Amino acid sequence: MDEQLTYLLAFVDCLPWVLIDAMEFWLEQFVVAARSVQGSRRDILIRTLWDCLSGEMGGEAGFKAVEWWVNGGKTRILTPKL
Repeated sequence: MDEQLTYLLAFVDCLPWVLIDAMEFWLEQFVVAARSVQGSRRDILIRTLWDCLSGEMGGEAGFKAVEWWVNGGKTRILTPKL
């Protein structure tokens, strides 16, 4: 793993502590930052993001994050358009 991937994985680890009102903003920022990651590194990043959103986050924050994923977040993160 390289430095860029390490930073993005650390970002994902911080998501459970993001305020609910700011969750969508930071997830969109993550999409922008993750666009430059390619190949197996990208697969690791997306899998870690989904694990965080669907399992590690609880309550209203988890609901908000999964709602973002279902309402277009998944498409934006899986299709790396520049």
